[in-house]
Amino acid sequence: MLTTDHGVRFLAERAPHRVARLRRQLHPDELDAAARLIVLSSLDRRWRDHLGYAAAVREGIHLRALVRDEPVHAFNRLIADAFASAIDEALADAALVLERAPVVDGRLDLADAGLYRPGATWTYMVSDDHFGTEFERIGRTVKSDFLALRSRLR
Repeated sequence: MLTTDHGVRFLAERAPHRVARLRRQLHPDELDAAARLIVLSSLDRRWRDHLGYAAAVREGIHLRALVRDEPVHAFNRLIADAFASAIDEALADAALVLERAPVVDGRLDLADAGLYRPGATWTYMVSDDHFGTEFERIGRTVKSDFLALRSRLR
């Protein structure tokens, strides 16, 4: 994806008339570079949105245990369902940016088309566990029991 013409091919499926016009107006390398940037930026934005959604779901997923639903399975199901449409939505976003981008001096003006240019993508550790490891949970229980026993003995 980073060094091929996959971006142009993906966009040609979504906006064939626009890609055909741009093939006549732009140098092939310029079109490849612009399409690559558009598609990768759109994928990055959707991935960032997906991570934000996953973080929001993770914050409240423990409530699923109250209705006897396994939180881990519910989390995986919700996140997988949300991710299923993310790539198609990213490619639709990319096609929209391509349609809006004007050609200026033999180049696509991506800034006027509303192209999202990230500085960085944030992420989190998949092993994040709000309750700690099993060893940490046992340690907290033992400490709590010890402190309770000590306070009763005083």
